[in-house]
Parts: sequence; C-alpha cells; structure tokens
Amino acid sequence: MWLTFCALLGASILPTFAWGLAYAPIGAVVCICLLIVETDRRHHLIPDAFLTALLVLAPVTPFGGDLALRALGAGALGGAFYLTRQMFNARRGVDTLGLGDVKLAAVMGALLGPLPGFYAVGIAGVATLLVVAARPHGAATTAGAPFGVGLGAATAATLLVQVLVT
Repeated sequence: MWLTFCALLGASILPTFAWGLAYAPIGAVVCICLLIVETDRRHHLIPDAFLTALLVLAPVTPFGGDLALRALGAGALGGAFYLTRQMFNARRGVDTLGLGDVKLAAVMGALLGPLPGFYAVGIAGVATLLVVAARPHGAATTAGAPFGVGLGAATAATLLVQVLVT
C-alpha cells in the first residue's frame, strides 16, 4: 500500500516541480488514471467518482483547447463508444463494452480534445491487446478484457507526451 501511495504522490508532485504550477493538474490526472487502471484491472469497474474528478480537472489542464473543442471531443469520443456499444450489444445480445468505458472515453475527449483523444483510443486498443495477450490461453474469453486499463493508461501517456513535446 505504501508503494502505491508513494507512486501516486510522486506522479502528482513531479509535473509541478519539473514544468511549473500550470502543469500541476496533469499530475492529478495521471494519479486518477492510475487508479482507474488498477480498479478496472481488478474489478472490471470504473468508478464514477474517478470520472467526475477527471471531468472537473479537464478545463484546467493546459491541453485540449478551449471549452468548445473539449465539448466536441467529449461528444465525439463518447458518442463513438456509445454507438459501438449499442451495435455490439444488438449483435451479440450481451454487454460487450461497459458504460464505464463509454463515460471514460467521453472524459478522455474532454481532457485531450478530439484528435489526440482518438489517438489515445488507438493506443488504448494496443495496450488492451497486450493485456489480453499476456493472459493464459482462454482466460480472455472467460474474464473479458478490461478496456479501461488501456483507456486510463493511454490518457495519462498522451498527456505526458504532450507535456514533453511542448
């Protein structure tokens, strides 16, 4: 538990000292994304409290554009995920993509904007495939693939790459 606490504290404080006070919200976003990754990995659940915290932080992060662009990103990513969820549910008759993933995608759009948000979804797909590939044969079909792991990691990674690039 102490290791997790220290890692989260370090992730929160490092951007502030390394790049200045304007980047402090990125440390908080990274911490929350790490919590989402671990919670979804263990329980296949993305708590609404984490999503709400990310949504509150979205307007104060230095990337993602103005509020209109952030709203466009939230609508585009959330809408794309919701339509995908509905199509797969109609075809298979069971929930194949959780509403937590849909909400997280919308929050990703609000944090990153539309174009970087879709790039992050691509990264999330690759990360989720790696998680599934690392499982023993057959375990992925019985346990499902926690897509929130990839989405959370990709959100944090995309923000950190934007910090390093600018």
